[in-house]
Amino acid sequence: MTFTSVACILALVFAQADAQPPKPRIDWIFPAGVQSGTSVGVEISGADLDGLSRLIVSDERLKPVKAADGKWSIAADAGTPSGVYEIRGVAAWGITNPVPFVVGPLVEIAEIEPNDAQAQAFFVPQTINGRIQAPTDVDRFRFPGKKGQRVAISVKAESIDSPLDSTVRIFGPRGNVVAEALDSVDYDASLELILPEDGEYRVDLFDAIYGGSPAHRYRLSIHTGPTVDAALLTPFGDRAMLRVLGRGLPAAERSLTEFPPVFGQPEQSLSEVFTFPAKPAAGGYIGAYSFASAPFAATLSSVRGVPLAEPLTVAMPQGKLQAEIESNDDSEHGQRIMVPADFSGTFGKPGDIDHLIFESEKDATWIIDVSAQRQHSLAQPQIELFHQEPKGPVARMLTNATDYRENPLGPTFEKATRDPRITTKLSEKGGYVIRLSNLNKRDGDARYHYRVVVRQPEPDYRIIAMPTDSGPAGSAIFPGGRFAVTVLLDRIDGFDGSVRVEAFGLPAGVTAYPVIFGPGVRKQDMIVEVAAEAAAGEFPLKLGGRSNWSDGKDSVDWVPGQTKETAFESRQEQLGGGLVKPLVGQPNQQRGVSRYARDHWLAIRSTPVPFRLEAKPLRVFAKRGETVDLPVAAVRNAPFDAPIALKLDNLPATMEAVAGEVPKDKAEAVLKLKIGANVPLGRHTVYVTGTAPFGFAKDPAAKEKPNVPWNQPSRPVTLIVTP
Repeated sequence: MTFTSVACILALVFAQADAQPPKPRIDWIFPAGVQSGTSVGVEISGADLDGLSRLIVSDERLKPVKAADGKWSIAADAGTPSGVYEIRGVAAWGITNPVPFVVGPLVEIAEIEPNDAQAQAFFVPQTINGRIQAPTDVDRFRFPGKKGQRVAISVKAESIDSPLDSTVRIFGPRGNVVAEALDSVDYDASLELILPEDGEYRVDLFDAIYGGSPAHRYRLSIHTGPTVDAALLTPFGDRAMLRVLGRGLPAAERSLTEFPPVFGQPEQSLSEVFTFPAKPAAGGYIGAYSFASAPFAATLSSVRGVPLAEPLTVAMPQGKLQAEIESNDDSEHGQRIMVPADFSGTFGKPGDIDHLIFESEKDATWIIDVSAQRQHSLAQPQIELFHQEPKGPVARMLTNATDYRENPLGPTFEKATRDPRITTKLSEKGGYVIRLSNLNKRDGDARYHYRVVVRQPEPDYRIIAMPTDSGPAGSAIFPGGRFAVTVLLDRIDGFDGSVRVEAFGLPAGVTAYPVIFGPGVRKQDMIVEVAAEAAAGEFPLKLGGRSNWSDGKDSVDWVPGQTKETAFESRQEQLGGGLVKPLVGQPNQQRGVSRYARDHWLAIRSTPVPFRLEAKPLRVFAKRGETVDLPVAAVRNAPFDAPIALKLDNLPATMEAVAGEVPKDKAEAVLKLKIGANVPLGRHTVYVTGTAPFGFAKDPAAKEKPNVPWNQPSRPVTLIVTP
């Protein structure tokens, strides 16, 4: 079989990408939220949602209901905290990806079209649910206002996975523009203003890049309540105190003069005792974006009992809490901190520079991690580290950073961020100075806040399960078949050991084959197999990792019957994840937008599979420089009789691609595995994927069944490379 003929088969198969086996997917829900204590009818759009029978929510206080006519509504119990929650659907063909759904504190209304020429009337405070339906669409709203009244306006769009690039423009009673906001660090527009006169005001909302479709949803909130710029963690015994900065704060303790006014209004401050949960809840809010280093966070949804229209997430403390004390603008007046530390500060005025001083032992390794983008701050911090001589001023700069560009998990789960991070080994005992400044020296106020975590490395790893697809996707596994799940190993603080990842708590008839991550490996596919008699249903895939066994051997040497006592086990909770937008562009230039999820769900459905692959042996030994055979048998289920294109997946780095074909009239093929001189030594988990055109229709009685590309993986094969 030549590579040319294999390529032709693959081209034939993938040319039919418009016809795919069913895999349910939710693209959006509209409206994208509900007021706490009320219910709203929703429209759910996506693919393969036939027989949508149930919505799985991340918090039991959300109550989805399907009416007799098939329409859905979602209620939020009274007292449900404001925030963004997670919803996924259960349909006839499987389970969907999770999508965000907002619970808010304000009365909600729907946009009424047409409102381009004649603005739609509303009253403050309210949240308006609408859509920019076409590139030239401008949604207009009007409200009565009083001179001196403070009004806050915010949009939720890109932050809830809408493609809308929002711009908001405010017109006064005389028709002149009095305020405007483009998208900001959160990719959504927001502003505040003091109304200059009595009269009717108009709000225009449109897409800055002239996009428009039913998917371009938004939530436009207009209110006079509190807005929070920053929630700075300060120590308070065994709990935390939040120093809340913003405007319109209830019972604000004072107006602050150390910060410039924001939107022409003085910054206010109050203190709020804040208790972090001992362990993040299993349900709750949808996960943070993938670049978050600490995906678990508590949510500040109210201050002094007053709900926030725009809640804030507050990351869990990672050291001894310490707060900024001005003035620390130069090294002579630098603020001394006790390390390990979790320090909160602000670039409180243009040109503000903060200096932190800490003591280190000789040859100690420290991580200095600055968080701003990850906590929705406008700041773009840059960091410099100096050694402080025993006598005199700072002597020399050791290192610096302006962002964190490492992206070890690739475009499907982006880790790069504009937040800087330094890992350094300090060769001398003594004092060291951290110098923090904002990249744009002209900016600075309470919105430019940051957190600095100074700690020593704690090597660890986090397991993340997600679809193998290059875009948002659900799952469906069929009895008698297999299914691949991508497993990511997010290596933390230099952890480079081998890890064996296995599933536990699986339903009857389901087997998930363990995968082995060799040193430095971060991405593998786990094969899930479903027995022919397995019952239909849905379940979250629970995974655990082991690094070393009690006898000191690597976990990759584990065999059934060996004691499962570990020398090292991750302290991190396993999570789900997935893309929220399809990858676009050339493979080496792709950028992804992904989120964490609480779990990765799988669904079993009763559709028969057309074929199954069996690779034997399941343990292959190969020396560098040689070529070994891997026989692959194809078990076809009548009436399927097409040729099956084969390729080897999960290849170790530098190994040449392997492809082949099981011809139409044959039951077996042999793949040639060429082991190059640079293929990493050790154990690697690989598998064979078979792809073939298969006549399929959702209606089994359909006369016409167009071909769809059907993929089936083999069981995993352990490839052991020796010198």
